[in-house]
Amino acid sequence: MGKGARERRKRHEESATVYFGSIADLATTHAPRVASVLQREDRTRATMMFHLMSRAHLPLQALEELTSFIDSLVEWADTSKLSPQRQFANRIRTDMQSGIDAMLRLHMAEVLDPCRDLMEVTVLLSDFWHEPQRLAKWLRSSEDVRRREYGFGKLLHKAPEEHLVGLGSDRDKVMSEYTAHSRTLHPAPPTIVEYELARTPVELEEGQDPALWLMFTANEIARHTQFAAIQLFAWLCETASDFEPEDFPLPETDGPLDQLSRANHALTDGTEAEKAIARYSDLYRPTRRGAKAVPSDRSPLGLEPDVESEVSSKE
Repeated sequence: MGKGARERRKRHEESATVYFGSIADLATTHAPRVASVLQREDRTRATMMFHLMSRAHLPLQALEELTSFIDSLVEWADTSKLSPQRQFANRIRTDMQSGIDAMLRLHMAEVLDPCRDLMEVTVLLSDFWHEPQRLAKWLRSSEDVRRREYGFGKLLHKAPEEHLVGLGSDRDKVMSEYTAHSRTLHPAPPTIVEYELARTPVELEEGQDPALWLMFTANEIARHTQFAAIQLFAWLCETASDFEPEDFPLPETDGPLDQLSRANHALTDGTEAEKAIARYSDLYRPTRRGAKAVPSDRSPLGLEPDVESEVSSKE
């Protein structure tokens, strides 16, 4: 371990000591109920982090590949004078980070929220890329104009099929997925599971594999982040004279992100977009269909062999 790595580890350990010491003080002094909430979230996060690091290898690799690409865009944008582009780059990264943290805390609603936002960013950047003059209008428009002319549904149906990078050509399915990701945004009667309304964490019952939750949610976060990031990348290629595409680590074809997408498709039996929220429930039903094992020394799902055997036995 180099000197820089040792120093970062030391700072991390010191900050962790201060944080957990503060929580312990809260529990015994000023706010024991607040401390209890924070401790519960920390325990869940630590448990899911263990599963992510020790058993869900593919989701971790895919998120790492994507983070490298996003970080390179943010670093470039932060040194440029392109204000909206810089803010969009940081927004995409923040959405991804928020989704990852929610994934580790088992908060489905907080996974869906940034995914919905990333879908909005994707169609908005597509609009600016193909009609650059609309950026200036968007920047100075009123909230009413933005809602009428730059809303997700408006831009989705306005864009030619070839402009919808990653989202797919079936606009009805894309709109259904957007609607599914919006179900927990406002209070409404639950249509699939009761904690759509409650916005409480997902409760994994005995026998339900946490690695499958990580597989599904990591894929959902990664693919929407990737769509938005690629759209930003394409926009910068067109608008920034000093932007050099070859300097950025684009996700590799058939790399971890592609592999994660295929694995998730197998696990969910090709569930359609309008059933996006239902997918994570389907993963834990004993009668779940569609998971397939591929003979290999290395699990194609990025899970340890015992997990893959369990998945296969439920076909």
